[in-house]
Formats: sequence, structure tokens, C-alpha cells
Amino acid sequence: MDEDSDPFGAPADPFGAPADPFAAPSNDPFAAPSSDPFSAPAASDPFAASRDDPFSQPSAEEAEVDAEEMERNRLRDAEYQARMQALYEREEAERVEKDSRRNTATSQLSEWLQNRNKAIETRKKANADEEEVFRE
Repeated sequence: MDEDSDPFGAPADPFGAPADPFAAPSNDPFAAPSSDPFSAPAASDPFAASRDDPFSQPSAEEAEVDAEEMERNRLRDAEYQARMQALYEREEAERVEKDSRRNTATSQLSEWLQNRNKAIETRKKANADEEEVFRE
């Protein structure tokens, strides 16, 4: 860093000639790197051969690992399917129970309403009869 500028890059002499805005600073963190870090794969890269030749056959060890992974995935998928099936069956049973309770409650309420209306009609008839007797 220059001694005649502050930490934010402003020149010490505000009335002096401005610095070239298009010149790359010497300590630019965004400057292009001196060498390409992605130029070649590392020598110890186990996947370098498979990247070079996409049609190469996997080794026996890689095939075994792939087979084990496929088996684990198959088991995990089967377990997931079983859990989803159990969840679906439980939700279906709850829905059936809820529907039966709702139907029972509806029938009980309609029966209660019929009994109430009958009671109201008999009371009205009894009150009308009493009033007629009272008037005579």
C-alpha cells in the first residue's frame, strides 16, 4: 500500500492528478490468477480415468460399491414405500371412522329434532285445548 494514500484508496493529495481508474491495482484480490488452478486433474484423483473415458468399464471394487449402493437405495425406497402405504391405510381408517361418526351424529340429531317438533306440536295442541276449555 502506498504511504501517501489512506486504507480506502483515496490519494493523499485530493487536488492532485487522479489515478488511472482503468489501471489494475497491484494488490487486486479479483485479478486473474497467475496460473490456472483447474488446468489438470491431480495425480491421485481416483476418478481421473472415468472422466477421460466415459465408456471405460468400472473396476470390480467400483462395481461392488455401486451394487451395494444400489441395494441400499432399493431397500430405502422399499422402506419408504412401506411407510407411505401404512400412513395411507391409517389415514383411510381414520377417515372411515370419522365418516361413520359423522353419519351417526347426523342421524341422532335428526331423530332429536323430530322428537322436539313432536313435543312442540303436542304442547301447542294441549295449550289450544286448555284455552278452548277455559273460554267455554
